[in-house]
Amino acid sequence: MTWSYSVSTLATSALNQVRLLIGDTLSTDEQLQDEEIQFFIDNEQSTYMAAYRSALAIAAEYSRKVDKEMGDLKILAAQRHRHYLELAEQLRLKNVPAILSAGGVWQSEKDTLSDNADWVQPWFSRGMMDNS
Repeated sequence: MTWSYSVSTLATSALNQVRLLIGDTLSTDEQLQDEEIQFFIDNEQSTYMAAYRSALAIAAEYSRKVDKEMGDLKILAAQRHRHYLELAEQLRLKNVPAILSAGGVWQSEKDTLSDNADWVQPWFSRGMMDNS
């Protein structure tokens, strides 16, 4: 297993981009191996989703550990677990596309919905009070 990070290839390396997004950039405090991050990159559609899965994997690792205190020394695994869960959620939200839509704006969408038997039909429609 290997661990690497290089700022010089940040623009072209998805692995380094994911490392930056999850904060795993210190060789003295490695969180995930290159192969683990590459697995998420290969199985996700975007860098943000790969980073999301990576953060969840780190959170899962910390969920197995317990908080420890020995004198003045404290190891707070629960705090790290919460941090990575919150980071994962932030990364997941970054992946949500910002596409605004208003129903019925496009004729094709209106026709598709009108023809759909499962779609709840509107209470009001143009011409509903016309006498035939």
